[in-house]
Amino acid sequence: MFLTSELLRERLVQLERKAKEATQGALWLEEYVAVPAYGQIMARFQTIEPVTPEKVDQWERLLRELAENEFMVDFMGNIYRQLGIDYARLDEINERLGRQYFEEPILRGPYTEQIQADARELLLQCAMPEDAPVWEIQWEDNEYVLLLLGQEHRAIRTMESNPHIHVQEVNGSLCEGLMRAAFAAKRMGVSLGRLMLEAMED
Repeated sequence: MFLTSELLRERLVQLERKAKEATQGALWLEEYVAVPAYGQIMARFQTIEPVTPEKVDQWERLLRELAENEFMVDFMGNIYRQLGIDYARLDEINERLGRQYFEEPILRGPYTEQIQADARELLLQCAMPEDAPVWEIQWEDNEYVLLLLGQEHRAIRTMESNPHIHVQEVNGSLCEGLMRAAFAAKRMGVSLGRLMLEAMED
């Protein structure tokens, strides 16, 4: 699996090292997930520093510069919650983002083929169509979670294999809206959190 390969881990370690050096240790890599349907790997960062919308804008600009086009970057959900984003309204927020940025292009990253191959391998292990669109592959402690693009939020199946694989469905249109907003934020030089805040206020 490319997602758990030493090559990928080393590249992410290098990104984290640069982020720590550039922020005097304020930021570190908390997790990463694959987004096979859109050909991206998302590196999610964490901090214990006080945050403001302006500070998160600054940090996300920095992280994008460090990651170049190898990875997409954002922050863990607790950071965006500190900005005032109401995660109970997340579906509503993503729907608004999708309407506002529906023309924003989604670009594929350099590891598209590798993570899509990972998705196919995991789908086959679950006896599911290998072309099913996978929004995210999450993994931790020898356990994978596959989030499939569909119509609603629901659990599909769990494979008690080694590794364990949990398959869930999520609303595809909302995921696409979030992805387009992430690229819009990058183009505009602001954080994804800022666009989510603006969508809450519309």
